[in-house]
Amino acid sequence: MDYKELLEKYNLLLSENRRLIEENDKLRAQLGIAEHIYLARHLRGEKLEEIGRQFGISKYSSVSSLIEKVKRDMSAERKLRVRVKNIEKTLNNSQQQI
Repeated sequence: MDYKELLEKYNLLLSENRRLIEENDKLRAQLGIAEHIYLARHLRGEKLEEIGRQFGISKYSSVSSLIEKVKRDMSAERKLRVRVKNIEKTLNNSQQQI
């Protein structure tokens, strides 16, 4: 691979990275912390202790309670369920593109 090809590839990756950052910022604006915690567990399968560390929650039981609350809220609120499912799709699609 010559220098020009390498530079083009780098610029494409940089552009894609910027797009993903912007997309991530939009997703953050759409969700509250509890929904982020739910997605961390649901999509990444992280341990409750790790999720708690990431969000500054010292008790893993509190993390578990928040996840269960989001599940109940999603069952009761169609708007929330649709929003979370759309974000899941967006995240899954963006991961497949990389």
